[in-house]
Amino acid sequence: MDWQAVIDAAKEIGIAIGTAMATAFALVIMNEVRKLVREYSDRIRDTRIDAATDQAVTAAEQVLGEGTGEQKYSYVEQILAGRGIAPDRADIEAAVYKLTKSGGE
Repeated sequence: MDWQAVIDAAKEIGIAIGTAMATAFALVIMNEVRKLVREYSDRIRDTRIDAATDQAVTAAEQVLGEGTGEQKYSYVEQILAGRGIAPDRADIEAAVYKLTKSGGE
């Protein structure tokens, strides 16, 4: 029996298994990094949307004054639509609450 052939075959199998394990590990790591990057970019986007909504609500208060709730809501929607943002009413109401609570109204 040629033991060198058996040893060579075992080395080849070991290299193939090692390569497969390294590839699988790399894929797992890449997937986790992708998730972290997406989470981070989502947080940045949400922060920017919140800031833009706060700014639009403040502008609506400044331009339209008190007692014009629906007009201010439409004004805020128009400003945000111009920036490519479509928040729901709850986002705008939260910004109004923050502004009112801080004494901005």
